[in-house]
Amino acid sequence: MRTLSFVTAAALAGTLLVACSRSAPAGRVCTQIGCDSGLAVVVEGTPPGAFRVEARASGEVPRVEECRSARDCGRIFFTGFLPAEVTVEVIAGEATSSRTVLPAYETLTPNGPDCPPTCRQARVTVPWPGGVG
Repeated sequence: MRTLSFVTAAALAGTLLVACSRSAPAGRVCTQIGCDSGLAVVVEGTPPGAFRVEARASGEVPRVEECRSARDCGRIFFTGFLPAEVTVEVIAGEATSSRTVLPAYETLTPNGPDCPPTCRQARVTVPWPGGVG
């Protein structure tokens, strides 16, 4: 197992500090926490077995997530999908649940207001009739 000397470790830490603070205002160090803009979909009371979530908006390519089970799709997030109005449909066999909503986007700056990145995210909920299957 190879170990770093104190001098090498200090030089590496200094390099990382400079790299992390390049896009920050003078005197401020930014962390490198990332984020993506997009739409999160929560299915309340998931269908038994496999299901599909489709998100459609005018002028956009439909987004689809195939789920083998509720555990398989604990968090559904469509990166880069920021529609003003969206219809989300949950399909399990012959059964469906659908909702058209106006997502309320919030602006996130995980490294602080003066540090990049800046992302926009919204979360919409679609109920599954009958609750968990």
